[in-house]
Parts: sequence; C-alpha cells; structure tokens
Amino acid sequence: MTKGINSAINDILEQNTIFFQREVEQLTEHQFNFLKAVANGVSSGFSSKDVIRKYRLESSANIQVVKKALIKKDIIDIDGTLVSFNDSLFKLWLRREKNS
Repeated sequence: MTKGINSAINDILEQNTIFFQREVEQLTEHQFNFLKAVANGVSSGFSSKDVIRKYRLESSANIQVVKKALIKKDIIDIDGTLVSFNDSLFKLWLRREKNS
C-alpha cells in the first residue's frame, strides 16, 4: 500500500511541477532561501545566527520583510512564532526538487 501512496504523491507532484516552478520564479532570492529553511524543518528561530548564515537570509530585519511578503503571496502562515507552508505539496516539492 505504501508503494501506491508514494506513486500517487509523485504523480500529484509531477502534475503540479509547472505551477510550483512558476511560484518559485516569482520569489526573490531571500524569499526562496527562507522557504528552503521552512521546507527543511525550520519553523522558528529564523533570526539565529546559524539559520541566517546557513540560508543566506541577510539579517533579522530582512526576515520580517520576507515573512510579510510570503504571507501576502499566501505561501506561508504564521501561528505565534511558528511558520508553516499553506500548501504541504509545495513544501514537499520544494524539499525534493530544490534540495539544499
């Protein structure tokens, strides 16, 4: 059964690749890097020096600008201090296709 589920997920991701690629093409480098961080499991603590350095996010002030832009684009949601993708398939696609 797991093989069938994985196959179905792969099919859905493949069908949405063009949409996801267009979404990524419209992002700034910092927005894209922020999404890579979230896709790789970072959900809070974006202002830590390690996260800023690893994902090339520039500064904690820049992170706030990036968050606001991604919320406005309806890509992420923030609940308290936790950041998550609005579309879990986009997160999975980003993790698979744009692995960092």
